[in-house]
Amino acid sequence: MAEPRESLEVAKRRALQEAVQLGFLDLKEGRFVDVTDDELESLLSVLGSADQALMHKGKFPDVEGHSE
Repeated sequence: MAEPRESLEVAKRRALQEAVQLGFLDLKEGRFVDVTDDELESLLSVLGSADQALMHKGKFPDVEGHSE
């Protein structure tokens, strides 16, 4: 069963590489929000709450429950 696990790892790596490329493109194009150190914790909390709400609505896959 090593093959499915390897293909999962390849897919994860590919998705990560694509996300990094998109992130760098967003930075280059000025699509970001500049926050102070004091604002960062609050922003991350808000973003985390939004992700939790979307996961509960079935908008994101439950990757935490995934076992390898």
